Amino acid sequence: LSRLSYAVPEYRRERVEILVEAAEVGCEGLCLDFCRQPPAVRYHPAFVNPWREESGRDPREVTLSDDRDTFLEWAGYRARAVTSLLEELKAELDPLRDRYLREIPIQVRIPNDGLEANLICGFAVQQWCERELIDEIALSELHWLREYQQWDNEPYLTLAREHGITVFAPNNCLPVQRG
Repeated sequence: LSRLSYAVPEYRRERVEILVEAAEVGCEGLCLDFCRQPPAVRYHPAFVNPWREESGRDPREVTLSDDRDTFLEWAGYRARAVTSLLEELKAELDPLRDRYLREIPIQVRIPNDGLEANLICGFAVQQWCERELIDEIALSELHWLREYQQWDNEPYLTLAREHGITVFAPNNCLPVQRG
């Protein structure tokens, strides 16, 4: 694999330590750019093996088109790893916010393909908002899933209104994707 997995606690710890160090040296806020290479979670054994033990199914054999409910259950299961990253980061930042008497907002950059597509990508956005794990959302018109071409900012704006989160509209510098 060419990337590390958020399912591995040591990797999450390393990411949190880097972000906390940035906050300690005085950055204005932290942006976690999850649009770099979606999905953020895939089929690492640290996801697959426990889910297979719990559910009795191999997630590599479950598809969105064949078994939507099970696939979305799998997506929610593996999205817990990114949520854990945000929980761990918040737990480390809260004392820094108190010590330095300043906000250190956490911004996530995510595709605006819809909340279900985000979940498939590994992003439980609604849960993040409800649990106050993020302060800002920066939307991107990445359109990485053919099945999800929603391109609608309204679900994110609704979450923002309900939870006091700032949403930045898509502002990609990429050419419009066609086809």
